[in-house]
Amino acid sequence: MVAYVTPAPVANVLLGGLPRRGLLRTHDLVHALVFVLQPASVAFTPTFHATIPDILPDERRYAHALKLSRLTMNLENIASPALADLEPPRLLYRTPERKVMLTSGSALGLALPVGTAILALTPESEAEFWPICLGWMTTTGFASSTILTPTGRLLRRSAGASERPALFAAQFALSHGCWLVTYPLSGWLGARLAMATAAVLLGLLATLLVAATAWLWPRWRTDPASGDA
Repeated sequence: MVAYVTPAPVANVLLGGLPRRGLLRTHDLVHALVFVLQPASVAFTPTFHATIPDILPDERRYAHALKLSRLTMNLENIASPALADLEPPRLLYRTPERKVMLTSGSALGLALPVGTAILALTPESEAEFWPICLGWMTTTGFASSTILTPTGRLLRRSAGASERPALFAAQFALSHGCWLVTYPLSGWLGARLAMATAAVLLGLLATLLVAATAWLWPRWRTDPASGDA
C-alpha cells in the first residue's frame, strides 16, 4: 500500500509525457515479473483509467466501460460486490453522481454497524444467519460500487486529455493513502476492542467523512448524468 501512495505522483511526472500505448505495453511486460508486480501498477493504473475516456468519448459507452472495469476488479475479491456492480451505470444515467455517491456513502456508514449488530444477535447455527450475511455483503458491496464507479466520470469531466494522467495519479495515491490509514485502524480496533465495536466506530467515521464530503462538494458543481446543469 505504501508503494501505491508515495511513488504515484512521482511516476506520473516521470512517465506522463510518454506515449500511453507504449507505456501500457511496457507495464504489461513488467507485470510478468512477480517481484515488481505491485510497484508497476502505480503508473499503470492511473494511465489505464486516464486512457479510457480518450478511447470512449461517448458518455454512455464510458459508463459501461467503467462498469466492466470495476466488475473485473471485484471478481478478484468477493462475488456479491461484483454482482452488485451490474446496476450503478443504469443509476448514473438518470441520477447525478453527487447524489448517488453521498447516498451510497451514508448507506455504507449505516450498514456497517447495523449489519454487524444483526449478525451478532443471530446465532451462526440459525438457518437465517448465512442469508442475512449474504444480504449484508451484497448491500455493502453495492454501496461501495456506487461510490467507486462514478469516480472515473468525475475525473474525466474535471480535466482535459493532457491533464488526466496527473489527476488520475493524484486520486490513485489519495485513495490508497486513505486505505493505508483505515486498514491498520480496522485491525487495531478489532484487536483492542471487538470486531462489532470496530464496525460501529468505522461506520461512524464513514458517516463523518460523508458529511465532510457533502460540505466540501457544493451542489452547483454537480452535473447530472444527462449532462445538464
